[in-house]
Amino acid sequence: MNSTVCIYILNHNYGKYLERAVKSVYDQSVQPTQIILIDDGSTDKETIESIKRIKHTYPSCNIYERENCGLIKSSNFALSLCKCDYIIRLDADDYLEAEAIEKLTKKITEDDNTAICFGNYYEIDTEGSHLRLVQRLNFEKDVELYDIPAHGACTLFAHKALMDVGGYDETISCQDGWDIWLKLSASYKITNVKEVVFYYTKHSRSLSSNKFKILDARCNIIKREVTRRGLNTGKVAAVIPLCPSYGMDEQELAMTCIKDKPLITYMIESAQRCNVEKIIILTKNVQVWSADLLEQHPKVELFERGSLNNLSIESASAALYEYAMINKFDKYVVLNLLYPFTSPKYIEKAIHCLECFNINSVVSVLKDDSIFYRHLGKGLVNIRSNEIKRYERDDIFRRAGGINCATYETIVNTRSLTGGILGHIIIDDYALFKYEGYINTMIVDQVAEAYLKHDYK
Repeated sequence: MNSTVCIYILNHNYGKYLERAVKSVYDQSVQPTQIILIDDGSTDKETIESIKRIKHTYPSCNIYERENCGLIKSSNFALSLCKCDYIIRLDADDYLEAEAIEKLTKKITEDDNTAICFGNYYEIDTEGSHLRLVQRLNFEKDVELYDIPAHGACTLFAHKALMDVGGYDETISCQDGWDIWLKLSASYKITNVKEVVFYYTKHSRSLSSNKFKILDARCNIIKREVTRRGLNTGKVAAVIPLCPSYGMDEQELAMTCIKDKPLITYMIESAQRCNVEKIIILTKNVQVWSADLLEQHPKVELFERGSLNNLSIESASAALYEYAMINKFDKYVVLNLLYPFTSPKYIEKAIHCLECFNINSVVSVLKDDSIFYRHLGKGLVNIRSNEIKRYERDDIFRRAGGINCATYETIVNTRSLTGGILGHIIIDDYALFKYEGYINTMIVDQVAEAYLKHDYK
């Protein structure tokens, strides 16, 4: 029996591109069984005119003109209309490669337990010019850690699997594929094809450009998934290593104030807002610390460490190993004092990632799309072999912010905060901000004020 495919096109004020998207569906080498167009309350004149022409040119296209309710509710509406084995979303400003449905369907039907199949894609500008090719790793041969989801659009899903996990979560205000990816990857297989299957239009106002909203949503999604799977994070200790820096001894640095609040207090308060049992301050001399600190923060414990020359991962790992050999917790999250605007949501996300992906350690990073060179003796050479073709294997993540998290076994067995299978979390601009002594004193208060408004809203 041949598999059936439903494709639904979502449009909101993209009338300029709508007919291109619909045409790409009808130009498929293998025709979808069910074609749905959902207009999500568009107000642009182009959409009105385009829908009139589509009704005339493509009478088999089932068109639903609805009040605006957003991407998630519209997607769930499409799920309710779907009568096919598989379903795929096409956004109105994107369009499909001619053999997309054929290739994705052929691949996903190789295994009945596969719920997701996706392909590579071209990023294009609003005029249709190619910007770059985005090429993912081979999920059957090269990928074991499913912590980077497929693009939310133009991914083929098993309809029954989507329904079994409850469809899309309408309580999450902003999604980019993470919620469904985590739900399905827990129980089903994921695969991909090496060919390009669609063209993705980059807009300056795209949802993918709204970094703060997306990162907030990802934190909530990971947290909910841990709860949904019934995972237990166990006993967690937050660890704040101290050492001299910027010409100050460790206590002077820790008590340096930003907006009348010491650096150490920012870190303690962030840790306290997470589900940690203890907050361990690794210090060279416990005697110099006032008893008021412990009275004000009952979860805080002072631990006299050995030598700690700087706040690098390597130095912190050695100091934490000393503590872990005496005081066992299931997980340790290490916070760098120099990043005072580290939000509790990212600390929690690091802890949750250990459980959700069953990995050994997590580090806060940024994906860096800058151009990097290396010197090979005959001049500089671009690290990436091709800037037009962006291969996932060439993606560069640089350590950013001050969060490291690892299991007890990882710390004891590898003496490293980045040992074993290393996962990552991406953080926002506040968590990226590093206190650098007197160098950035003039702007640090402004950043603090903005951070407090954003994170404590």
